[in-house]
Amino acid sequence: MTPFPDGTLFTIEANYREDLIGTGRYRKQGLFDQLVSVETLEASGAMMGLLETALARREAKQRETLQAEQLSRCVILPCRCGHEVSYDPQEQIFVTLLGGVIITCDACRTVLSLQAIEQSLQRRILALQAELRQQQDHLALVGELQRSMAGAKEGVKR
Repeated sequence: MTPFPDGTLFTIEANYREDLIGTGRYRKQGLFDQLVSVETLEASGAMMGLLETALARREAKQRETLQAEQLSRCVILPCRCGHEVSYDPQEQIFVTLLGGVIITCDACRTVLSLQAIEQSLQRRILALQAELRQQQDHLALVGELQRSMAGAKEGVKR
């Protein structure tokens, strides 16, 4: 049906051996080389629900493919609470693993935005840098104490 223009009418007959077991009249919906949907005008016998079922399967498969594509391009980012959220850079939206749009973090109910995540990450980096400086100061102090103790032991030995 794809190579035909929008609105083209089709009659399909279903045969089993020599017997006619169903007929259907359908109208194509979709541009040339595109099949969006098929409108069932009338159907009987084996043709009842046949195209609808096939189209429903096709649509479900297309949805699954689109979901997989979306998930493959998603970036995992930490919310300010630490909960991981998925961001689709192409669509510029936050999404669930099933592809649904989310506006707030499931864990803390904070409204999600790239700006808020960036600010949260910058604060976290500053806090980690401060903690690192503190730990380096502690390490230097421990080194000084060890050197001073080693010097004191040498003075006692002499």
